[in-house]
Amino acid sequence: KRLLDIHICELPKTSDSNLPKLPPNAKFYTRWKRSFQKLLLVSVNHPLIRNFLRSYAAIAFEKKRHGRSSLWWVIHPCSYLRYYWDLLMTFILLYMFIAIPYILAFHRIAKSSGPESWNPVYPAYIICIFDIALNFITGFKSRDGHEIFLDPFLITRCRTRIKISTNYATSSYFKENAVSSTLSNHLNQEIMIHSSRGLLDTAIILHYLPRNVIGNLMGILKPVIYLNEDIIYKSKTEGDSMFFIVSGTVALITFSGKEICHEKDGGYFGEAALIFPKRRRLETVIALEVCELLRLNRRDFKRMFSLTSTFYKRLEKVAKQRFDQINEL
Repeated sequence: KRLLDIHICELPKTSDSNLPKLPPNAKFYTRWKRSFQKLLLVSVNHPLIRNFLRSYAAIAFEKKRHGRSSLWWVIHPCSYLRYYWDLLMTFILLYMFIAIPYILAFHRIAKSSGPESWNPVYPAYIICIFDIALNFITGFKSRDGHEIFLDPFLITRCRTRIKISTNYATSSYFKENAVSSTLSNHLNQEIMIHSSRGLLDTAIILHYLPRNVIGNLMGILKPVIYLNEDIIYKSKTEGDSMFFIVSGTVALITFSGKEICHEKDGGYFGEAALIFPKRRRLETVIALEVCELLRLNRRDFKRMFSLTSTFYKRLEKVAKQRFDQINEL
């Protein structure tokens, strides 16, 4: 029984880097490139490696995939180089968190806040600028953590998405929850309606709702942003929400690749997921430009609108018309 508990590794013994062997007469540049490439590959000693690759076979495959591809110069997020660079940036940021407040406070008190007082911080600024550039050649993991992306184009899209999302989340410059908690429900609804005036003017399906219902609806809609050519959802997948378009244009495409229509400011799509919960999506939706959408979840929809409400019946009619339109293509 003890022998059965012992794992016998059947992986062939190769170099730790899984890179092709060099000939004995290899040139200095080739040897240097191989040594540098080892720093860019995934490392079995990285603290976070077990969150992504949970076996030596998976690590060996990832090394071989990365090392023998044309993108060997892209830094793996679980490599030695990235690990030591993150350690360096930790100390750099700690240094800046201490040095900058010190310069702003005590040098100003001493009336010596000239440009020369910032000399100790300039090298840290240069390293931070280099860190920004390094982030654009460092891979990233998928949302489920099962795949590592090393394509520079995808890395750039990911960084751009993070920047847009961060700017969108911090562009209000005040704490909305703290402000809204001091206001009455009626005033909060009026603010919601006023801030969503653009959507309410263009979305015809919302014109027939009472003002108090519109206020409640605006309060439960979740804002989301998609970049150009982003897939909002795919056909044959389960859905639990519909979308209203605040700004932007999207294309609706069938499973076979035929274009159904374009929806733009004030449009909406995905309503079948609210009306027919057991039916899978019949269309794929792709953003044709940067789109700001409002998502209505099925749970919130059922809580607000009964099966006999006018809004529910209108959505049901639209969903059936869209279903017939897709079947005719």
